[in-house]
Formats: sequence, structure tokens, C-alpha cells
Amino acid sequence: MVVDDVFAQAKDPQRAITASKQWIKLMHKHLAKNAVLVSNFISMQEFTNSAYVNEACVRKLFPCAFRLSVSRDDNVIGVFLRRQSNIRELQQNIHANPQLRRLLRSGELDFQINKIK
Repeated sequence: MVVDDVFAQAKDPQRAITASKQWIKLMHKHLAKNAVLVSNFISMQEFTNSAYVNEACVRKLFPCAFRLSVSRDDNVIGVFLRRQSNIRELQQNIHANPQLRRLLRSGELDFQINKIK
């Protein structure tokens, strides 16, 4: 798994490196065959303006993609896979992690999953 959570120290949070076609291709190059790329975005607008959404050549790199969002803030998490998957499998993997399972049970982690590809 590669986590793209690169933000600059500023008054308002902002990505230090734009989720451009070049950046995503570089990260993809370092992913193992069954690895996952997880990218944090400040907002839905930043996510929809990213190369993940707008560049056909980037979308082809990831046959499957999910968008995770939480009700308490505007952040959007993109989960990009080099293989096909579905929401149920992602949920099972999340629940299999003891720390995430505890947060879900306590209500501290409240999120929605949408399959975008």
C-alpha cells in the first residue's frame, strides 16, 4: 500500500504535491501488482479536479477505485486498485483490521464508501 497524504504546512491545509498525471504515474510505478494506492484530498472539489478523475490514461492504470468520505469534515479519501474489487470486499478488509474495527464499533469512524470505477 502507498499512502499519498502529502500536505504543506500553511494557514489552510493544502497538498504539497498536486495529484497530477505525472505524480500519479510515479506512484503507480512503485506499486506491487496487488497493491493499493490511498490518496487524501482536502475536499470533493480537489478530488474531482485531480488526474484520477480527469485523465483517461490515469484511470486506465487503476481498474477499480473507491471514494471514502466522513460526515465530520470535507476530506475525501481515494482508494485506487490495480485489480477489480467491490465495496463488500473493501468493507471486509476494513473490518478485519482490529484498530479500524474498534473505531467503527465505538462510532469514532463513520464513513461512506462509493465505488467510482
